[in-house]
Amino acid sequence: MHLWWFLIVCLLYCPFALTVPPDVPCFDDSWQYSSVTGKCYRALNGTESWEVASRKCAGVFGNQSTANVTLLQFKNQLELQAIINLLLEVGQMQVFWTAARRIVPKCDNAPGGFDPKTMNFVPTSAHPRATVKAECKPGTFMKDASSPVFQDGPQVNKTLKQNEYYCTGQRNQTVIEDPMTFETSFQYSGYNVTSCELLKCLLLPEQLEHVDNKPTADPSERFVTRLYGENISLDCSPGFVSIQDNSSKTVVVKCGQGAVQASDGLWIPEIYQACVAVTCSEVELRQMTPNHGKLASARNYQTDKVFGPQQVNEYNVFGNVITIRCNEGFLYPDRTVEKEVECGLKEDSQIEGKYYGYSGTVLPIPSQCEATTCLYESAVMKPEHHMLPNFLIKNGTSDWKNVTKHEGLPYALQAELRFYCEDGYETVEQNAYLNITCGNLGRWVPQLIGCIAKTQKIPSQSDGRFRGEKEEAKSAKQISSVMFILTFIFLGLILLLDLTTVGRDAKQLMRNLKLQKRRIQAVRQKFRKSQQQSQGNEFEVDSNSELRNRTE
Repeated sequence: MHLWWFLIVCLLYCPFALTVPPDVPCFDDSWQYSSVTGKCYRALNGTESWEVASRKCAGVFGNQSTANVTLLQFKNQLELQAIINLLLEVGQMQVFWTAARRIVPKCDNAPGGFDPKTMNFVPTSAHPRATVKAECKPGTFMKDASSPVFQDGPQVNKTLKQNEYYCTGQRNQTVIEDPMTFETSFQYSGYNVTSCELLKCLLLPEQLEHVDNKPTADPSERFVTRLYGENISLDCSPGFVSIQDNSSKTVVVKCGQGAVQASDGLWIPEIYQACVAVTCSEVELRQMTPNHGKLASARNYQTDKVFGPQQVNEYNVFGNVITIRCNEGFLYPDRTVEKEVECGLKEDSQIEGKYYGYSGTVLPIPSQCEATTCLYESAVMKPEHHMLPNFLIKNGTSDWKNVTKHEGLPYALQAELRFYCEDGYETVEQNAYLNITCGNLGRWVPQLIGCIAKTQKIPSQSDGRFRGEKEEAKSAKQISSVMFILTFIFLGLILLLDLTTVGRDAKQLMRNLKLQKRRIQAVRQKFRKSQQQSQGNEFEVDSNSELRNRTE
């Protein structure tokens, strides 16, 4: 016989003894109640076996209650206490007892403006003795409220904060045998909870790309608006498919919520990228690349977007023209350096991509690029070239070889040929011979153009530019003559204006002198008259004095 510890869990509401406090929701106060799960627990110990303990556990309430109980087995008291504390703390009883029924009534009908349509509780179950908080449901957000107004009443608990609720309850003593008679009720802070509003998602139709059926906004609105949970169905343009399902041309975007308590809705998936380009096989594109070749670049001629060597993973999308180029020193068998292929739609399909030749490229592309050579046919002398029949060859060695004809084989990259002009002829650079080299593109550089008849030696610089004797251009002489004539006319006009001004000033001076002379004469005449008048007055006075003296 072993010592076992047992945990009895009351799964149904049990009759209460009248001595138990009225706010205890369990059978009596010997049971431990969890406000997280709404269940009652009690530990029993003994020396019974598991079978015996199970039978005793089933009849623990005798005929007093039909409540179901569950028995758990532990090896020692520490293990028992640890699991009890854990289960009571996190409320995970449902994991162990899948048939458990929480019959202790929950609180409902929360006061203070709680709206069950837009709000819920955290934790989600409001069991007796539990404190819960009202929060907005997914798809809603809490509005910024003005200062709340306190409303006192019997359901107010001043220890609570705004948006908090406490679930309390009491036994109904009149019908104690009824397991559902524990009556519950909410208490709140006295302040109404902050209201929650439904999220909205906005759409600017003109910013939608690759969509055939763009939604339209109301005439008075700029944006298309949808509420949380509502959908918009979009049809992708040719060459584009749903970002959710690349086998579909239709994408359904839903108005959802991003961050918790975000005030703006979020389109899921991102509505402005709902339609993505059809892709062609990336594996096929790499298999198409020849030996000694590479994927060089890509360009979308619909959007003019260019993709560089570091964006190879974006080459294989609808509308892109991909350039497949041979490495330096190599050519395709048709003596071209690069081929172009386009990613388009497969015949009779709107969702599958296929590669097509572009700009003269014929598929399949050769599997290998060959070492660059130059054709001897492009370096054959003609009578009109006026060159000597002997010429020199340096083909992959450091030695020149004197020959009179080609060997009939292509020349290697960087091979050199030297041709000599006949007497009386020279190259366009006034040299006696012409060197041509096999270049990277499989062409002779420069081309074999022959010699021309010698002319007077024209001095040239080291870069080959011709430089004749310095001579003043005829146009410059003509311009100088015209400028001299214009200058002479200009100076003549200035002199004429000066002479005119001098004549006018001389006339004005003479006029001023005459006026001044007249003014002086007038002053003199006035002075003479005044002198004569004063002399006449003196004579009259003297005459009067003389007569007076005579009379006396």
